[in-house]
Amino acid sequence: MIKLDNFSSFFVANWKLNGNFQFIDQFIAEISLPQDKSKCVVICPTSIHLDYMTKNKKEFYVGAQNVSQHTVGAFTGEISANSLSDLDVNFCIVGHSERRQFFFEKNEEINHKSENLIKNNIVPIICIGETLEDKEKGITNDILEEQLKKSIPISSNFENSIIAYEPVW
Repeated sequence: MIKLDNFSSFFVANWKLNGNFQFIDQFIAEISLPQDKSKCVVICPTSIHLDYMTKNKKEFYVGAQNVSQHTVGAFTGEISANSLSDLDVNFCIVGHSERRQFFFEKNEEINHKSENLIKNNIVPIICIGETLEDKEKGITNDILEEQLKKSIPISSNFENSIIAYEPVW
């Protein structure tokens, strides 16, 4: 697992459902990375491009945008933490607001995903954040507290997990 305390800051680019091989080749050829090695840059392409990115990366780390909460089984289209490990993926986003909103992911699922990642020496980037409606109701702290308590596995600590605050609004 990547030694997180080697870094002072993390910059994570989530490409969402964007990019193709031509884009990746151009991106890698033109990327300007910080000379300061204490700054960790993580690129999270679509899952179909993970293998290509890990084989062609330079001076940055590769992260996945999601992982299954399951380790094996009949879960068509899912990707296990073990499979990500085989691809030399170092980070994985879990609990992203879009996954919570559009795929109805719950804190407990995010907890399982994070636990599986840690077991496979992949750093989970656990996303938390409130909606504009939550903010306007003045319940931001309640929402964040619940997400933190229920999304983070017991095995998580400052050496193996990152918490990313991303307000939905």
